Amino acid sequence: MWRIACLILGSVFLVPGTVGIVLPTLPTVPFYLLAAFFLGKGSSRIGNWLTSRKIYRQKVAPLREGRGMKLRDKALSFACVTVLLGVGFAFMGKVPWARGILVAVWLFHIWLFWAKIPTAEEPEARRGECEAE
Repeated sequence: MWRIACLILGSVFLVPGTVGIVLPTLPTVPFYLLAAFFLGKGSSRIGNWLTSRKIYRQKVAPLREGRGMKLRDKALSFACVTVLLGVGFAFMGKVPWARGILVAVWLFHIWLFWAKIPTAEEPEARRGECEAE
């Protein structure tokens, strides 16, 4: 029953994600992430396919294994969150309670990225490249 529910939910989230490609008002990524999560839980074949992708092995697997995120990835992710929340904040001038929610979400992300998620060590070769430049 759980497997069927996951497949149905995955399919349901896939539709607005795909529609969001052409409609700028619908966000694509959150719907696709939810679709990937539920489809991966509902089908071992899809789950194995998702976890075998290079981007999963580089970005998600270290987090799931408790090794954390690279500092560059943390900073880039946090910068994207800050910009998106900042745009929302700018457009919420007439809705102060909504601005408060956005500030609370931003503060949560500060805690999440900088206190909760550990920072992974960079490999020695990578650090040497930065010093040589």
